[in-house]
This record gives sequence, C-alpha cells and structure tokens, in this order.
Amino acid sequence: MKFTKVTSLVLIGATVLAMTGCNKNVSIDVGALDDIDDGNFYDALESIDVSKDDCTVMEDNSFTMGDDDSVYYDVDLSIDAYTDNCYYSYVKCVDEDTAHDLFDYYYDNLYHDILENTNGKFSGAKGSSISSDSDCYIALDGEFEDDDSYSVYHDLVILKGDVLLIAYIDVDDEDQVDNGKAEIDTFLDALGYPKP
Repeated sequence: MKFTKVTSLVLIGATVLAMTGCNKNVSIDVGALDDIDDGNFYDALESIDVSKDDCTVMEDNSFTMGDDDSVYYDVDLSIDAYTDNCYYSYVKCVDEDTAHDLFDYYYDNLYHDILENTNGKFSGAKGSSISSDSDCYIALDGEFEDDDSYSVYHDLVILKGDVLLIAYIDVDDEDQVDNGKAEIDTFLDALGYPKP
C-alpha cells in the first residue's frame, strides 16, 4: 500500500489528537472567529518563516479549478504559499456567492469522500458545516485509507463572508507528518483560529 496525499490541487488545521481508530466530531463557530485580511495572513505565515516574497499573489483576477475550464472564480486577492510539508491559501473573492462556490468546489472534489467515508475509511477527528450561508468550514485531523492508498489529513478550510482560508498538510512520507501538523498548528495559532 502506498502513502499518498489524496489532494493534488493548489489550494488546508486541528488539535493534535491521539488517534484511537474512532471518529471524533469537530465543531467550529465560524461566525465567532475574527475576520482576517491579507495582513493577518502574512503575519501568520511569518510565524512559520514564510515571507511575502515566498508567496504567489494574484490581484483582480479569475481562475478555473480542475478540468472544468468553463467555471471561473473572480477574486480581488489570492495568496498561495507552499512549504516542504504544507499549503496555505487566502482568497478574497469578489462576493460571498463566488466564495461559497469555491468552498463548494473544495468540498465536492477534495473532501466529500473523506467526510462521508465513501470508498474508504477515515479515522480521527472531523467536522464540517456545509450550508447556504457564508460561514462554513471543513476540519480534518486523521487518516483516510482505501484499497490503494493511505493519506494523512490535518486540514482546515474556513469560509467567512467573501474570504476563503485554507491550510492543509501535504506530505509524501510518514516521517514528515508530525512536522507538518506542528507547522499548521503554529500558523493557525498566529491567526487565533482553531486547529482541527
């Protein structure tokens, strides 16, 4: 069985829990979280030694995701940062509907199977709020295994108004998991956001 990260897109955190093989629910009150802007995001990146110069920035632009070139997501600002073990993204969309559509893309294409235990088994802590309002989240801290692969998650996706925040672990080797989780936790602590 190979070790792989299921997510392969350019675009997710949580309290480090002892994995017992059973699932624990994570609940986040997104409305109670502080709003973040690009300044807060850059400050949190600095806490993990990522500078502005290390980021990819798009302003007043649009992009597509996956194989569907017909759907465009219009953004005022998009900031992406990669480290050896993790990916971080801040996206301020042109409006709340666009931000929700982008959140739905992540849910449908990256997290649905894990959250619903489709075609495999997740063990760990997980939670989500997928609604029609503008405050949603996906939080995962655990492992997903199917017949062909084993993937580790320590991911957080927050939709708050017209802003989407993503932090996810993306490791190729089990030896990198602890460092990746610690890095995401440090980043989220700097924002004052919960860890999955």
